[in-house]
Amino acid sequence: MLLERLKERCESAEYISSAYVCGYELSFNKRSKDCSGKATIVENQYSTKKLYGALFQIDAKERSKLDKAEGNGYTRIDDFVVVQSDNNEIETTTYFAKSGATGRKLRPYSWYKQLILWGAVQSSLPAAYLANLVAIQADRDPDNERNEKALCLLRESWGDVFIKGGWDMKIAGHHSVADWKAMKKTLEVGKPENWEQAYKTFFVTRIKTRYFEPIRLLQKHGKNEGEGFSIVALQCSLIEFLASIRDGVICEELKTKDCSQEGCSGKIIINENYVSSAKIFKKFLKNNEPFNAGFSSTDKTDSFYSDVRCALLHDARTKGGWKIRAKSNSDAIISWSGSNQEKILYRNNLQSAFEQYIKNYEEELKIDKNLQKAFIAKFDALCEE
Repeated sequence: MLLERLKERCESAEYISSAYVCGYELSFNKRSKDCSGKATIVENQYSTKKLYGALFQIDAKERSKLDKAEGNGYTRIDDFVVVQSDNNEIETTTYFAKSGATGRKLRPYSWYKQLILWGAVQSSLPAAYLANLVAIQADRDPDNERNEKALCLLRESWGDVFIKGGWDMKIAGHHSVADWKAMKKTLEVGKPENWEQAYKTFFVTRIKTRYFEPIRLLQKHGKNEGEGFSIVALQCSLIEFLASIRDGVICEELKTKDCSQEGCSGKIIINENYVSSAKIFKKFLKNNEPFNAGFSSTDKTDSFYSDVRCALLHDARTKGGWKIRAKSNSDAIISWSGSNQEKILYRNNLQSAFEQYIKNYEEELKIDKNLQKAFIAKFDALCEE
């Protein structure tokens, strides 16, 4: 769908409008000689969703060039009827993958997906459709030359996204920086459209792949020989992520520099966009359900931060009388008997609290403008190299 790519094949190509058809679905089951899956559309009479695309005009003399570029695995259809945005039906030419040229479990390469995705952005296709394109799984092409050739085209229109090498850095499962920047274009603060898709594609995927799945494996294969420390270390890291995405901040201990050489005394704070991880960690536990049922006081959050979070990450141990247990007979996250008494963290109960929190967060995100702004700010920060 990217105009620059089509012009490489047909110099006369001009964009006309977006268009759609019903009864078809996008598929990447066309088997390519580079071992990836290429795009085609397949008939599905039960589908009621609109399949969108871009409509171009080319000189008839260049049709053979397009046939050659598409290759023998496609067959050309010259009377394919599509509907333009003004509900006008028009006969067009399109290409379908031949039945003998398809395969199963094929994925596109990342650069190929981005050509389609940003072609859709270029054509101003509906936000919901763009969100579905973002969710497509893609693999990195081992051929750097093919990668670079596609990037040259993408940089012509979207240099701010692809000018740096980090465009394909994964930030949520297989979803990349470029995927997020395309998804961001579908989001509007204060409007509910596509926030659920952004939540599932980026927020849930990041949490599941980086936190929940490793924790589940430790729970399943653990032998009560200390793996609880690893589980809680991951959970403490997750608390900081959830806290930072709720407030839209970057977590880092505040840095200072000595300015005595500059004609003043003492130290000044730099990196003003950063906040102390201690501050947001404790605030999150104390102010958000269901965690606040256990961490209802400053004493509890202070002790948990210093004697569990910091002690585990720095010394691989707990301090201050804290013990880690798998679970309790109730839903309690912690057992707290006083500052000088034994304190117990129930890691499985804490995990259940996380699961409940992310469900609640989904509903909040759809309607809360501040959470939406914070969500965008945090994922923008995750895209930085």
